[in-house]
Amino acid sequence: MKSRTVNLSKYAAQYDNMARFKPSYHEVQTVAIDYLLNFLQNERGVLIEDAGAGTGEFSKRLARRFPQSKIYAVELNLGFYEKLCEKVKEIANVEVVNGNIESKLFPDDYFDAIVMIHVLNYTEHARCRGRSCSKEGL
Repeated sequence: MKSRTVNLSKYAAQYDNMARFKPSYHEVQTVAIDYLLNFLQNERGVLIEDAGAGTGEFSKRLARRFPQSKIYAVELNLGFYEKLCEKVKEIANVEVVNGNIESKLFPDDYFDAIVMIHVLNYTEHARCRGRSCSKEGL
């Protein structure tokens, strides 16, 4: 896929603007956090992966909402990864990982929760209700 090989550095600022100013993006983040709160039942010290973390807006929000937990922000694209590193460098409970979320980067059952927002269409092996999905089927 093109997005895996192209350095999207020039789009990182545009992505950040979308993340900051688009109400629907904030709604998606809020729903994801509410779901995590219910799923994790306010447990402390959990491990959460933000798979396809982009430039880190959601990782920062997760870090604030789960301050006693460890957030692993995983991003493949170098341009977004560099922006992500800069954004979260002073947030103690976020660890940035440059890697492909479809690769086995961590042992099985390592995370208590994995979150993906606006990422599924960039994966090659997406699963949908137990069957393979095409972009058209998502």
